[in-house]
Order: sequence, then structure tokens, then C-alpha cells
Amino acid sequence: MKLHYLLIASLSLPTLLTTTRAFAQDVSDADKNAARQLFVDGDALQKQNRTAEALDKFERSARVYRAPTTLLRVAQCHAALGHLVEADESYREVSRYELGPSSSAAFQAAKTQAATESAALSPRVPALRVDVQPANVRGVVVTIDDQPLNEALIGVSRPLNPGSHRIAATASGYSRVEQLVQVRERQKDASVQLTLVPGTSTSVSTPIPVNTSSPTPGPVAVPVGAAPAPGQPGFIPPPKKTSTMALLYGLRLGYEGSLDTDETASDGNPYTGWALGGEAALRFAKYWTVAGLIDIGRTTYAGGTSSTAGVALVGSERTFTRLAVYGGYISSADATVGLWAQIGGAARYEVNSNNSGDSAGGASVAFSLGLPLKFGNVRIVPRLDIEPAYKVYFFGVSGFIENILRRE
Repeated sequence: MKLHYLLIASLSLPTLLTTTRAFAQDVSDADKNAARQLFVDGDALQKQNRTAEALDKFERSARVYRAPTTLLRVAQCHAALGHLVEADESYREVSRYELGPSSSAAFQAAKTQAATESAALSPRVPALRVDVQPANVRGVVVTIDDQPLNEALIGVSRPLNPGSHRIAATASGYSRVEQLVQVRERQKDASVQLTLVPGTSTSVSTPIPVNTSSPTPGPVAVPVGAAPAPGQPGFIPPPKKTSTMALLYGLRLGYEGSLDTDETASDGNPYTGWALGGEAALRFAKYWTVAGLIDIGRTTYAGGTSSTAGVALVGSERTFTRLAVYGGYISSADATVGLWAQIGGAARYEVNSNNSGDSAGGASVAFSLGLPLKFGNVRIVPRLDIEPAYKVYFFGVSGFIENILRRE
């Protein structure tokens, strides 16, 4: 609605006197001014998305003047807060007003806008039917969220706001029965059945009803009171939470191979052998990881012998220590199989046993790709690591113990 329409609605008080009896209200000038200010305050709050506060202002103003412009705002605020039943009824109230020929353009615009918004909102309003068994019990009292349900509406679909609702039934000589029911938007044929049990206890669980005739899923009902045990009718298993943070630690063992076949000692690294190490990783935000590891290993020359340098290196051995830090992404938080990709940096220190203990060291970018297999709190990860600068790769298995730190 345009702003000048709103100002006309709040300031054109004489117009109210020329409309039908719906607007013929005996209100003092002081109350008129107060109602006008409430509308202006509500308009400012609504524009700031302070919807609950705006609703309070509009409802107070409407109790003084039930003008269609104000009721339209009441409906809009109810709809924004999820009060679909109240919003729908406010829209209908605007539509029911019959305006006189001298009514303001703002009032007529409010009716037109209410009709348009009501048509869009009405299909969203769900409905719930409450059935009580046995059907022949006299004096049954049904409440929805502690508010009594008219006895004539038992077994009849009734509009209800989406969300969680407490449904209860009681009668003389029967135990009180309660259920929590979750109703969704557009769920027009939801139903719940309360079965009264003879007795005097304050609360009794009843089996959860199944509405097989409904083409849409029925409400989710959770018995209140003595909850059914696993295996009994009505038992609802608790929702499974996903781990979002975990600490992994363990060992790794594998084969270090060479991506190089150069036979010269000063250019290349044609050595292969074994490597053993320890590793720890922190998984956070469910899928992201930071990891660190240390390896020790011993490799033997695996190059050719077609050159003098190659012949001289036959039998040459190296021992090495490797440190690496990775950041990565793991595709499975709790699944049995996943993918673990990492990138980071590695530092290496090597000693050549055939060269009087000559040593060398350096750093390289490092890549790792693993296939984590989860067995309870154990993860086995076949993996391939590559250090391009050193022209070496590691192919082996890491075994982790996984301690879950957080679930959501």
C-alpha cells in the first residue's frame, strides 16, 4: 500500500462518519488522536521489520477505529509472524466491510489489497481434525494448546496455525490423554486420534494415529507422559545427530616411491622404500580438516645402471624425516565411505649413508587424496601423497581413532 494512502486512512477522520455502521463509533477526540499516533508508530515499526511490536500498535489502534487500512496492517503482521489463522480472519474482516459512496480511496484500496493477499494466504492455512475414541463417551473435553475446543468441532477439520500444538482430551472416569502434534503449512487434511483409557491418572500415552487416507503426510504426534519403550507401538526413536567436530589421531605405514628415474645423485631422487609415521587431524564445521604428521623412513636407490653415476649409486641408502601440515575437506562426516582431499606443505631432512653421512633438506608443496572407511570410532584411510618438488610419492594406509567432540 502506498504511503499517501496510509496517511489518508489515519488522518481522514470525517470519512469514518459517512461510511456504513461498521465505522460508526462514538470516540472522543483524544482517543482519535491516540489511535492515529498508534497507526503511525506501527507503520514505522513495520518498516523496521519489528513486526511483533508493530502488530501491538495496529491492534490497539484498531480497537479504537476498526478501519480497513488498520485491519489490513494487522493481517500483514500476523502473516509475517506465522499466525496464518489470525491473518486470514483479519483479511476476511476487511473484505466484509461495505463502504459507502463517500468512503476514502484509501479504504477502498485496502479492501482490494486485502482480497488479493487473502487469496494468496488462504491455501497456506492448515487444518487439523481431532478424533476421540470411544466415540460414545459423554462430556468429553478437548483442548488445543490449553484452549477448549467446541464439542461440536470434535471430528471436524478446523484451521490451525502451522507449528507444534498440544492436543489433550479428558472425560469423567477416564485418564487425561495428551499428544504433541506438528502441523505444516498447506496441510489441509491432517488428523490426530486420542484414545481415552478408563482410569484416574493425570496423563496417559496413546498410540500414534496413522492417517492412511491422506495424500499428504499426517501430523507428527509425540505422546506426552509415559513414553512408549523401544519396540512398543508409538515409539519414536530420537533423531540422529551428525558429528560436526572430531579429533582423529593414529599411525600410518606405507611405501615411498620415486617419480624420477635420473641416475645422477645431484639431480633427482630415484629412491624407494618404506615410511612409518604418526598423524593427527581436527575435523570442524562437519567437513573441513587441519592435519599434521611426522614420518621416518629408509629408502634404497632404484635408478638405472646405464651410466657411471647410476652404477656408483647402486646400494645407496637414505634415511629421512618428513614433517607435513595439511588443510583439507572430507566428504563424509559419519558415512561409512567418503573422500578426503588435502593440500599443504612438507619439509624433509635426508641423510645419505653411502656418502659419509652427507645430508640435505628442503620444503615442498604436498597433496594428499584418501578414501576414509569408517568402522565405529575407527577410520582406515588408504591414501596417496605426492611431493612434486622432491618427485616422491607415498602410498599407504592411515589408521585413526576418532573422538567426536560435538554433534548437532
